[in-house]
Amino acid sequence: MKTNLKFIFLLLAIVSLFSACKSVSSSEEEPTPSGTNSFAATVDGKSWNATKTSGGVAVVGGLLTIVGKVDDANEISIQMIGRDIQTGVDYQFEIPANETNKNANLIYKRQNSPLLAKGGKIRFTTFTNKKIEGQFEAQVSDFINATAEIQSGAFTINL
Repeated sequence: MKTNLKFIFLLLAIVSLFSACKSVSSSEEEPTPSGTNSFAATVDGKSWNATKTSGGVAVVGGLLTIVGKVDDANEISIQMIGRDIQTGVDYQFEIPANETNKNANLIYKRQNSPLLAKGGKIRFTTFTNKKIEGQFEAQVSDFINATAEIQSGAFTINL
């Protein structure tokens, strides 16, 4: 009798598991379009357009990350603390001595070689829980001999 009870319990558990897995509808599995993301700039006088753009603010720690990627070897990423960001304010990639500012970082990866921002700024024109838009410019370097100038950078991230 105990064996039959265990068998029935096991059978019910398996049926429940399969029915729970099948209850997800196809519309929940497919992403819903929320708009077009974009990320573009002029790098050393040449047009640079990302083929893939992503971004958002991490719930834990509040780190804002915005990434524009051409391929695995070429991308621009911007990071900063995403709490209390204001629109219309220039946030510097390099903070002068004795000034307070949000810590913003930019990394330009060119042919797998990272160049870090040594100057420049980012300005948000929209910063809501549905959309992040802004412009940026930066002077980047590997601090040895490679440099690049990023101008007219712009991004739109739909969350």
